[in-house]
Amino acid sequence: MSGLENRKQYIDILRALAAIGVIFIHVSAQNWYGYVGSTNWIVFTIYEGLFRFSVPVFFMISGCLFLNSKKEKQIKALYSNSIKKLVLFLLFWALVYKVVQISRNEFSASKIIDILIEIIRGDTQAHLWFLYSLIGLYILVPLLKPAVQNSTKEQLAYIVTACFILGSICEFLGQFQVMGMFTNIFNKVKSGFSVGYVGYFLLGAYIDKYNIDNKHRKLVYLFGVLGTVMTIGLVIWDCVYTQTLNERFWSYTMPWVYLTSAALFLAIRNVHLSENNIYKAIAEISNKSRGVYGVHFLFILIFWKVGFSTFSFIGILSVPVISAIVVVLSYFFSALLMRIPVVGKYIA
Repeated sequence: MSGLENRKQYIDILRALAAIGVIFIHVSAQNWYGYVGSTNWIVFTIYEGLFRFSVPVFFMISGCLFLNSKKEKQIKALYSNSIKKLVLFLLFWALVYKVVQISRNEFSASKIIDILIEIIRGDTQAHLWFLYSLIGLYILVPLLKPAVQNSTKEQLAYIVTACFILGSICEFLGQFQVMGMFTNIFNKVKSGFSVGYVGYFLLGAYIDKYNIDNKHRKLVYLFGVLGTVMTIGLVIWDCVYTQTLNERFWSYTMPWVYLTSAALFLAIRNVHLSENNIYKAIAEISNKSRGVYGVHFLFILIFWKVGFSTFSFIGILSVPVISAIVVVLSYFFSALLMRIPVVGKYIA
């Protein structure tokens, strides 16, 4: 027995894709903040736009696993297991990134206290924001799980659609001055639905539970492709037109990102691989994905300090080459951390 038989294979594929995608995003962003409209800047924008699905897919995976699980997890167990592990993971990596970015002569008892206060305040390495959001969604599991499991397909579809409209469409429309007369109304309505990423959480549970029939699947895929094109196109247009760097049109709650993420999740939901070496490799990356997420930015920072960046050679090659190196290093480092007795399961 290989231990892979009882796993949801498509979840492993999605988790591995999302982990790799996050690395592509952060490598692409390394030199994105400048040179608006240049060839390299456009290449970096395209790469980052192609992988914007990564974080939403992580949210959707968690929603699928938590909300559709037949196991009855008590609130006490949720906090003592899942939430505790995530909090300790967050604290560990927040501390690591704080420590590696201060010079030797700054080390002191007062500096360490300052660092701890900053971490508690949420002033941590940028990519760790995802963990704070995920903790918030975990806290909502006891409320969301009964709603998912006791609702009909139509009721759950309604909830997901409401999340999409209130949490995504309204935010997108609010970006335009011409919609100013409606923005105040949108904000008043949204104030009654203030949990930002719950839509992805529920969407993952919906697609896992009900799938989507063949008749409508191709339409979802079409919207997913158009979503990616819109994400990239709007960001390039917005930045070039205003000659300022603006990320508003590829924030994770934009409609286009929702569509792409939903399409990818659905597509992989309907993929089946034989249990061969390819799937085993994917499952390995999936198993190490949390540790990869924690450590990958450390390698990007190290490369930056030694002068190895996406400007080291042509952008169309530098992004995938550096991303591949970071993936490999992060995987092996995560594997090493997991071997540490007692604490390994908390930090990788």
